[in-house]
Amino acid sequence: TGGVLLRFNRRTQSVEPELAVSWKVDLGGRRISFRLRPGIRFSDGTPMSAQDVAYTFERLLDPALRSPIGDSFRSPSGRVQSAVAAPDR
Repeated sequence: TGGVLLRFNRRTQSVEPELAVSWKVDLGGRRISFRLRPGIRFSDGTPMSAQDVAYTFERLLDPALRSPIGDSFRSPSGRVQSAVAAPDR
């Protein structure tokens, strides 16, 4: 319930993998692709997939939810710039 894709290490000032084992930034910083660590499970033992991560992002970026996480993806016009896809598990 508390896992994150990446973690910022304050001591080393670097981004470290957690649920994602790797990531790639494309299109001048406008797209981030994550590769998930294999075998990830929810706290109840249910397997977690890329579709679960995509669903979570879609919910967090929904303006109706008013999530502060969406603010990081908001354009100067106030719109959230998002397109979430899970091309495979």
